[in-house]
Amino acid sequence: MAQVQVCDMTPEDEYFVSTCSHTNESDEIDACGRSRAAWLREMHGQGLRTKVALLDGAPVGFAYVVPIETSPWGPIGQDLMVLPCLWVLPAAQGKGAGRALMDAAEEEARRQRRKGIATTAFYGDFWFMPAGFFEKLGYGRARVSGKKAIFWKTFDPSAEAPSFLEPRYTFTPAQGKVVVDLFYNTFCQTSWIEAQRVRDAAAHFGAAGHAEHLVRDLAQDQALAGQEKLLDRYLKPDLLIIDDMGLKRIPAHSGEHLFEIIMRRHEVRSTVMTSNRPLEEWGKLLGDVPAAGAILDRFLQHAQVVAMAGRSYRLKDVPQKAATKPSAKQENSRPKKDN
Repeated sequence: MAQVQVCDMTPEDEYFVSTCSHTNESDEIDACGRSRAAWLREMHGQGLRTKVALLDGAPVGFAYVVPIETSPWGPIGQDLMVLPCLWVLPAAQGKGAGRALMDAAEEEARRQRRKGIATTAFYGDFWFMPAGFFEKLGYGRARVSGKKAIFWKTFDPSAEAPSFLEPRYTFTPAQGKVVVDLFYNTFCQTSWIEAQRVRDAAAHFGAAGHAEHLVRDLAQDQALAGQEKLLDRYLKPDLLIIDDMGLKRIPAHSGEHLFEIIMRRHEVRSTVMTSNRPLEEWGKLLGDVPAAGAILDRFLQHAQVVAMAGRSYRLKDVPQKAATKPSAKQENSRPKKDN
């Protein structure tokens, strides 16, 4: 009988994991997989680990494990590790892959000095995260709500029981606009695809803003302790246009806010920036040379830089002699696109 091996996800396993084992099924799933793979790599710095089960050297299952404080879909608690999803191919079920993945998840929780591990499971005829599986492994119930329950195993008697993530959403309309607030589970491929379809529909309306408006919005929202909600406005669109970078004075700490947006959109969404200031001046412009360097490092990695010179298009109907001669800064306007 073949032995099940479990290892941390490698580049060779990434396609299998990021498509939730739906390899070579559709362009939509593959595109979703690329976005999810980038997100998984980003979350690695926050403690997320992906365990992959191998049978005869081929991947047959995987499990995510992440600190409860950074888990985007609950449950709520502290000092625990969360298992948002465990999946094993039907053909490989009953061969010990699920148990092996749980052993690896528990080992990871101990490695990260967590007091225990928790997961949300379901009763009834439901294929996803069945409660009976965790009961067989000796997990206890921390909370129950209808047909779902939080199961956990503790390694430290001082561990506190987690609780369910409860919705606290209130719709806020905007006059003259169609408001779409999107909630989805980033660990779930189906949820991610449905969310992308919503984005595609919303993308017909586009998203654009001036640089100083963007950073002022974020600075104000940070003061109100709601930065993440506003930040999502600039992270969701497939194409974000940041216009007139450096045209007006921008607030202190603007480099930090702009870096947050560029970093999160890097290799995930497309961004266009226009500026009449040369790149070497961005450090002075932002008042933060390290942040400017980090922004340009990510932004220019895949960028197409288009240098534009000559008269403003707005002056096309004005006789040459009557038009004001463009300044050097106008001649160096440089739209840039990050794919």
